[in-house]
Formats: sequence, C-alpha cells, structure tokens
Amino acid sequence: MNYYLSKLMTYHEVHRMHREGISIRRISEHLGLNWRTVKKLLSKDDRSYQKELEAPPSKKKLLDPYRDFVKEKLSLYNDTSAAQMHDWLREHYPDFPQVSPKTVFNFVQDIRAEFNIPKEVSTRDFQMVAELPYGEQAQVDFGFYN
Repeated sequence: MNYYLSKLMTYHEVHRMHREGISIRRISEHLGLNWRTVKKLLSKDDRSYQKELEAPPSKKKLLDPYRDFVKEKLSLYNDTSAAQMHDWLREHYPDFPQVSPKTVFNFVQDIRAEFNIPKEVSTRDFQMVAELPYGEQAQVDFGFYN
C-alpha cells in the first residue's frame, strides 16, 4: 500500500472511531498514534486533508543544487554507483557540503525514481579459452612473495 492510501485510511479510521464515541486517548492507543495527531486529524475535513496529502512536499533537500549534474551523469552512465557519484560531486564542486554517503545514496535513488533511470549493471563477458597444445599457454597467479 502506498503512502497516500495509508494516510487516507488512517484519517477515515480515526473519524469512524470518533463517530462511534471512542475517546481520543483510546483511538491513539488503538492505532498507535500520538493523541495530538488524532486531534489534528479530527479537526480537518475530508477536502482539506486530501489537498494536504496531494500537495508536493515543500522541504528543500541539501543536495538540490546538484540535481542537474547528478541527472546528467546518471543519464550518461546509468550503472554509476552512489559512491562514484559522491566522488564526482566532490571533484567537480569544491563547495560541496560534508555529507554522509547514505545521504548521497538516498539522493541518487530519488533522482533515479523521479526520472525513471534504472541502474543497469553491466555483466562481465567471459568465456572459456580454447584448449591449446602443451607449452603454448601459461597461467600466472600473482600471489604473495616472501
């Protein structure tokens, strides 16, 4: 179930329970919500709550100024990892803020979802080498030297 539907169902469940005469405290305990959240849901009508849910979130992200750069790089190189993108951002922007790699990962994932850029991991092409006569082929193992 998506975010929008779960919020809408919670809203209607709170109103149904309130119409049945159940107290705000009991509703909050039953649904696992804070009592202030229950009061806030009860104070809204259907239309205003639906408009609130449909409105896009207004919170700006810290990495929004780099959105075009990330989108362009992902479009060109769709198998780019978030760690590689983090390195590119630090190389190209000296003023890039000190953020966690997880922040960059989440930002890259959001851009992939928003612009429908799937991560296509290229597989390594290999095949068995044809059997050659004795002495024409060697295998070297670069191991540890004492």
